[in-house]
Amino acid sequence: MIEFTPIPVGFELERFGSASIDLHEWMRLRKYALEFVVGKGVNATSFTVLHTEAGFADLASHTQVKWLADHFELLCVAADEKHRHFLDIQYDGVIHRIPFEALLPDKICATLFRIGVAVDRTFGAYEAMSMYLQAAVAALPVEDARQVLGWKDSNTLHWCGAAHSPPVLRAHLEMSPEDYLAELNRLILPMPSLQFVLCAAAASTLLAYLRITEKLPADCFGVSLVGTSSTGKTTALKLAASLYSSPDDENVFTAFYGTANALHSMLGKHHGVPIAYDESTIHNAISISNFIYAFTQGQEKLRLDSNAQLKYRNSWACTALFSSETYLVNAERDNLGIIARVITLDGLTYTVDGVHSEQIKAFTGKNYGYIGSLLAEHLLASDSAEILQQFQDVREELLELFPETCSLSERLAMNYAMIITTSVMLSTLGIQTNTEILKQMCVLLHGEITEEAHPGKNLVCRIFNYISCSYKMLEGIKWTLDREKKPIKAEILESTFEQILEQIGATDKKTAVRVLLDEGYLVTPEKNRIKAKISIDGVVSYGYRFCYPKIDEAFGPVNDAVYTYKRQSLGPMQIMEEREAAYGRDYQITDQPKPIEGKLFLL
Repeated sequence: MIEFTPIPVGFELERFGSASIDLHEWMRLRKYALEFVVGKGVNATSFTVLHTEAGFADLASHTQVKWLADHFELLCVAADEKHRHFLDIQYDGVIHRIPFEALLPDKICATLFRIGVAVDRTFGAYEAMSMYLQAAVAALPVEDARQVLGWKDSNTLHWCGAAHSPPVLRAHLEMSPEDYLAELNRLILPMPSLQFVLCAAAASTLLAYLRITEKLPADCFGVSLVGTSSTGKTTALKLAASLYSSPDDENVFTAFYGTANALHSMLGKHHGVPIAYDESTIHNAISISNFIYAFTQGQEKLRLDSNAQLKYRNSWACTALFSSETYLVNAERDNLGIIARVITLDGLTYTVDGVHSEQIKAFTGKNYGYIGSLLAEHLLASDSAEILQQFQDVREELLELFPETCSLSERLAMNYAMIITTSVMLSTLGIQTNTEILKQMCVLLHGEITEEAHPGKNLVCRIFNYISCSYKMLEGIKWTLDREKKPIKAEILESTFEQILEQIGATDKKTAVRVLLDEGYLVTPEKNRIKAKISIDGVVSYGYRFCYPKIDEAFGPVNDAVYTYKRQSLGPMQIMEEREAAYGRDYQITDQPKPIEGKLFLL
């Protein structure tokens, strides 16, 4: 069997030259060579290709070898996540990955020239080299060349981090691991919010681990840091990113800018390593909601290529951190399922002061990439079933701590349990996170989202609060009273409804109507109709009919001044009185239904 490793020889080969050998040496080398016939008929030429430490050669005769190409080492065949195959070669100490198609005769010279390897371009020589490399491809071992940040499950589970060869993440410590942990603890100790962010980032490793080992159906989730500048959001994200790599590494800390396909492609490498998006809502043309939905699903949607074949589908398993000055998701605009997938930290600070912030930045700039590998080693040395049970126990504890549950509680408990379980593990590894305070934060956050789980209730309260404050300035609202002069129905013209939504900051009418319908605040006149005919002052138009008992239940009783207020039409005398007040003179207004020539005549 031919081994595609360089054969030691006692001669040197110059580029485009030859070397003399004796018969005994020729017979020894012949055992390691492959013979190829290039061309057809009278043009056929035979090459006996040999890979030596002096370069690739042709055993041209019993006494001579001819140079074919510079020496390089054949390492392996690499197969990536898209099932593409490459030949890995090493030349001058550098590893190069060459696609199979680049080994064809018409491309082989250009391919090797590009990396500095010279090839004989005489008739048939480069073709013989191409045929030799193709034969090598069939015999070389195949290695998993998927570009993965974090867990790779190929026969055995292992961690692809800074210690991986070749390294995919960066690691550097300017102090001992003990001193590093001591300084990290000093920086995070005063700020539970900062601890929460770090645990949410490190939860990536646990989430992907349980998905692989125990097939846990856990979705990816995000944490959104919302607030004004100077609250330490970016600093917190850099510290979180530094657990796995340099904060300057775009694999872990980047701007949320690019096409959806580009962002998904970057995510496709993440299997246990978090990603932090700084200033997530700035200069972003894609739909935030669509991205969040795709992210938490853990894979791209199916697509076809130009040949109607399924394209490769990127997948990932990690958490994402976002910093922004506005909400990424909200109950009035987005699907509730998406809201449950993003934990929003609103109005928190993550650093004590400017000095604290600068200390964190200086620390992360020189010390990074340690904790992620440490956590991965801990998980590899653990029993995955025990880790899963620990996670399930935390999840059940959180569900019991929630004072009120909603349809989102189960999903939220999964996300919070990932963070809390990670906090417990980090404490085991010497990182002082206050797990009990983090649990309390989770309970409070769940309470806020529980309220948002009823967006119709929140919206109707805002609508009727505005009406109660501005009823004298609003037209287009009709109240229906019972015999006791109490409201039983409220009808709002469509134009007035849109005006109110704009004033309260909920300008998406379609979404507003949907959530009001879903929670029963709107009464539909017919099965397939949402708008109702409303007659106000003899004018019939379309609008929305509200169920007052539901309003009373959500908002409370509306002040009777609101629904008993009668808007008076301005008659001639009222106009005259207003003019008198304005000009201090007596004017007589003609009783003309329309002004003559657009002017008001004074008699």
